[in-house]
Amino acid sequence: MRFILLLIFTLIFVNTINSQNYIYFGDNQYKATETWRFQDNFGVSSNYYPEITIANKNNGGYFMMSISASFKSIYLTGTTVIFLNNGNTIKCYDKGIKDHLNDRSIALYTLTNSEIELLKSARITQIRYSVKGVGIGGNTKSYTAANKKQIIIGGGSKTYETEKAVIELFKK
Repeated sequence: MRFILLLIFTLIFVNTINSQNYIYFGDNQYKATETWRFQDNFGVSSNYYPEITIANKNNGGYFMMSISASFKSIYLTGTTVIFLNNGNTIKCYDKGIKDHLNDRSIALYTLTNSEIELLKSARITQIRYSVKGVGIGGNTKSYTAANKKQIIIGGGSKTYETEKAVIELFKK
């Protein structure tokens, strides 16, 4: 019995170490960071639960963001701004690359090599994003979300170490 439990644990551990995160765009897959779930700065009024992933592509990268959206009429729109802990910001311009899957609105933004270098040098502290289809009349509203983990048990970092993950992703 101990042997079987040890074998199962070892297989899970090895699979976790060897697993690689990807995002998919069209017919292509791109290596990516883990997905970071940021905390809304406006309480529980919207429940969008923004999730962020950075992916590696030739000559730059992708910034993928998704929010909880039960209806296709609610979606990410406009420019998303990434705030870094060194005071820099990165503006991600909406190029209409969107999807709606599993009750999530997804938007994909292109990052330049210089923006990737900024992400390697500083931690993402928060993001500002806009959502279309909010309330009566389908208004557009802007929100912010902070890089804060929900830690239930134990210690560890209270924020995602985004800069370390980006450095690892873009190693040559």
